[in-house]
Amino acid sequence: MDIEKVAQDRYRLRDGRSQVMTVSSQDLRDIADWCLLHMLEIEAEALIADAIARNQAMELAPNEIEAEKPETAYLDDPTRVEPGWLGDEAEQASSYNADMDARDHIMQQSVEKPWLPLHDGE
Repeated sequence: MDIEKVAQDRYRLRDGRSQVMTVSSQDLRDIADWCLLHMLEIEAEALIADAIARNQAMELAPNEIEAEKPETAYLDDPTRVEPGWLGDEAEQASSYNADMDARDHIMQQSVEKPWLPLHDGE
C-alpha cells in the first residue's frame, strides 16, 4: 500500500493490484484511527495470512523451505537454544540462575559453627 500526497487536503492510496483511491486528510485520519482501534484484530489476520502463505509456499517448494533452516538447528533436543536467539534477557537470566545454583551449593556444603557470633557485637 502506498500513500501519496497529491494536492492540498488530497491523498492517493494505491495498493499492489492497481486499485487507486483519493481521499481527504480527514478521511485518511479516520482510516488511521480505525486501524489503531482494531490493531489486535488486524495483527491476528496478518499472522493468519502469513501462515497460509507459508503453508502454500511449503506445498510449492518444500526443498527451498528446508534450505532456510540454520545448519545448527537442534533436532534431537528441543530444549536447547543457540546462544543469542533469546537476547540479552535470556543470557542475564542464565547468569543469574548459575549464580543462584553456586550459592545453593555453598549453602549445602556449609557446616554449623556455633562458636561464631550470630550478629556483630555478640
